[in-house]
Amino acid sequence: MIMTEKGMSIRLKVDEISVLSRNTQGVRLVKLDEGDKVAAVANIVPEEE
Repeated sequence: MIMTEKGMSIRLKVDEISVLSRNTQGVRLVKLDEGDKVAAVANIVPEEE
């Protein structure tokens, strides 16, 4: 989960993030508004049944 200073939160599954070759610039996980910054990144672990 990614949270921003302006209150946006994005929940992503790790296995859905693209894996690209080493000569790329990386993967954008969230598009921030102007002046916004990432405030926190949290690992959400599913509860065991």
